[in-house]
Amino acid sequence: MLQTPREIFGLAAISLWEIGKRVQIGKLELPKNLAVWFADALAPNIEVLPLTADIVNEAMSLPEFPNHDPADELIVATARLHKLTLITTDRKLKKYRHVRIHYFTPIDTQSTAE
Repeated sequence: MLQTPREIFGLAAISLWEIGKRVQIGKLELPKNLAVWFADALAPNIEVLPLTADIVNEAMSLPEFPNHDPADELIVATARLHKLTLITTDRKLKKYRHVRIHYFTPIDTQSTAE
């Protein structure tokens, strides 16, 4: 999906922080250091959407939010303000009806590598 060069995808800046944090605490292992991985992963058709006061304000007023994860609130608020479809593997957000969601099951790289 992300390899469609004519399509532009938005990525909430907080998502980069989440990846970095997972690497830092050992919950995610990358094949290269974080800065190099980001440089490789952020294709030209991916626009990093900054965290703004409007996004924070939107996050503070999300109706019926399904969890207590501030990063998820900011990601959903970013999608809502930019009128984007949120592409996620997060089961907690799968049925959240106050933003357009495209849920997909992540590829299990452990079982496909064997």
